[in-house]
Amino acid sequence: MDESIEDRIKNKHLILDTNVLINASKYQEKYFDFFDLLNKLDVKLVIDDSVKFEFLRGASTKENLLKNEDFLSKLNKAELIVTKEIFEMAREISNIYVRNIRNSTQKISFVDCLIAGQMEKFNEQKEQLFFATENNTDFPLLLFDRIYILLIWRVGFPI
Repeated sequence: MDESIEDRIKNKHLILDTNVLINASKYQEKYFDFFDLLNKLDVKLVIDDSVKFEFLRGASTKENLLKNEDFLSKLNKAELIVTKEIFEMAREISNIYVRNIRNSTQKISFVDCLIAGQMEKFNEQKEQLFFATENNTDFPLLLFDRIYILLIWRVGFPI
């Protein structure tokens, strides 16, 4: 019998991708149920330093920067630091990606490689770190198992 997604992520950690942070900060009411479920399952949110950088650099004004910093401060989160080991894993993942997806016009970003390195590092012994993104094309099945797709809300197509 397959384990439910709730059972699988309960008491684990979830890395949020930059696009999740951007949309969750803009459309907080649409993400309330998502964050509420994670809270009920005692899922600890995790933000990689590189994702935090991407999220904060997107602020076009000082007011937006303060709003984004305030949004981050309200999340019950841990922060992941990029170590030399994570950096090396990210480099290896980039090499695997380039060798196996030669015909792709899309390149994997440095930040996405760092996230992949974090996933590899913290799931070596047992599954304890999951990842949430709104753009699964950045994370090909060559590198990631996609265990669940949850439609929270799509801009222009509210559910």
